[in-house]
Amino acid sequence: MAEVAAVRPRLLRLLAPADTVMDLNIGAALWLAARGEGALHVMAPQQGPAAEAAAEAAAGAPASPADGRFAAAAAEQGDGERPQDGVQPPAAAQQYRCSSSSSSSSCSGEGSGAADGAPKRCRSAARVVLLGHGADELCGGYGRHRTAFRNRSWPGLAEELQLDMSRLWLRNLGRDDRLVADHGRCGTATGRVDAVTGVWLSAAPAG
Repeated sequence: MAEVAAVRPRLLRLLAPADTVMDLNIGAALWLAARGEGALHVMAPQQGPAAEAAAEAAAGAPASPADGRFAAAAAEQGDGERPQDGVQPPAAAQQYRCSSSSSSSSCSGEGSGAADGAPKRCRSAARVVLLGHGADELCGGYGRHRTAFRNRSWPGLAEELQLDMSRLWLRNLGRDDRLVADHGRCGTATGRVDAVTGVWLSAAPAG
C-alpha cells in the first residue's frame, strides 16, 4: 500500500478521465504488474536420492521443441546466455539463471550467491503484456449478466452484453493501454481482438 500511495499522483494522471475508486484499484494492480519487477528466489540444487531420481527422469524424457530452440539460439550466440529473440530457456536452465548479458532481463543480487536461496531483484524486458480484459464483457462473466438473463432471458442478456461492448473502449482500452505503456510495453488482450469479438457477437445464443 505504501508503494501505491507513493505513485498515486502518477496513477491518477494515467487513469484520467476515469476517476473512481474501482479504477484506481484496478489501475494500481495493472500498473505494478506491467512494471514486471519482483524478487526471484533461486533454488539451491537438490541432493540425495530424490534429486537423482528426478535427474534420471529428466534425462529419459523427450526433449521439447522449446528446449531445441533455446539450445540452437544459444549455440548461435556462442555466449551461453539467454537469446535476444525472446526464446526462453527450459525450466531447468531458468531455475539457476537470473542475470543476462544479452539484456533479456535485469537482475541485481540481494544475497551472497546465486544458489543460496537469497532473493534477487529482477525486471522483465518483455515488450508485450498479455491481458485478460474484455473476456467478461464478451462471455457474460459478471453478476449483472446473470441477473439480466434471469429477468429478461436471452434478449435481456444480449442487450446487457451489447451495452458492455459499446463502452469497453471507455472503461478498458484507453485506461489500460496508458497504464501498460507507461512502462514502455504494449498491452494486448484476446477479448479485444476484432476477429474474436466479431465472431462472438454474431453468434446467436442457443434457445
